[in-house]
Amino acid sequence: MLSRLVFLIALVLVAPLTSANDEVSDEARDWFIAEYAPLWASMESIDPIEVKKHWVEDFRDHPVDVESRTVENSVEQWQSTIERYLNGGVQDSILLEVKAERINDWAVLLRARWKDDPPISPDDPDFCDAYLVGKFEEGWKITNTFTTDCKAH
Repeated sequence: MLSRLVFLIALVLVAPLTSANDEVSDEARDWFIAEYAPLWASMESIDPIEVKKHWVEDFRDHPVDVESRTVENSVEQWQSTIERYLNGGVQDSILLEVKAERINDWAVLLRARWKDDPPISPDDPDFCDAYLVGKFEEGWKITNTFTTDCKAH
């Protein structure tokens, strides 16, 4: 009887923590879906100033084809990225799915699957990135990005 009572008390105490954990992940995912992903919906109209606002000043980039590096978050850097997509024929990037994993109350790992239109590679139309996002006074911001294997999603 006592063990059952202890279990019920523990369940009551842990339930709010689980909900809070889910709320943090949901909040970060909702921010990404509503605020960040729509910026890439049309390459022709992307505002590099708006993209810059969603990233910390200097962030870490971990691509698959080159060594990890620190990237200066600048309008020029984002303009160059946008031009590279446009020169490759990409008109837009559509977010297909995003999964969130809470790290703590202030950090969430987001795993995103995107589709370029038209795809850069017809053999592999989707691409996947992971984003470490942190919650700051001014809201969520991307602190790190990782190119990932879509098979892991």
